Amino acid sequence: MESLPKRCFTDIRDGIEALYRIIENAGNRCDGEIINIGNPENEASIEELGEMLLASFEKHPLRHHFPPFAGFRVVESSSYYGKGYQDVEHRKPSIRNAHRCLDWEPKIDMQETIDETLDFFLRTVDLTDKPS
Repeated sequence: MESLPKRCFTDIRDGIEALYRIIENAGNRCDGEIINIGNPENEASIEELGEMLLASFEKHPLRHHFPPFAGFRVVESSSYYGKGYQDVEHRKPSIRNAHRCLDWEPKIDMQETIDETLDFFLRTVDLTDKPS
């Protein structure tokens, strides 16, 4: 069985905090440095991310406003990106320089990000039918 590529997902609040500190550049500590912003602990494949999102959706208090889940559809990368596409199995950032130069490390767990993003979407989506 083929191994699914994994990525590390970062909450926007963590990313903005790191970017702010880079722009601020206190003590010129970022000068000449390469700084990765990411959360190495939030590693998942798109399939795993989808499963986490579905689990969060199924237990959400607004779930009953939506139709039954129809299932996942697996799309091969070659059919989406074209023949010859090669993916990297893991992309896990080293955040050593972010910690050293910015005194920064990500704090927000991926499940929290998924839950909060889903909640925002479900509470703001317009469920009324609009004429085409």
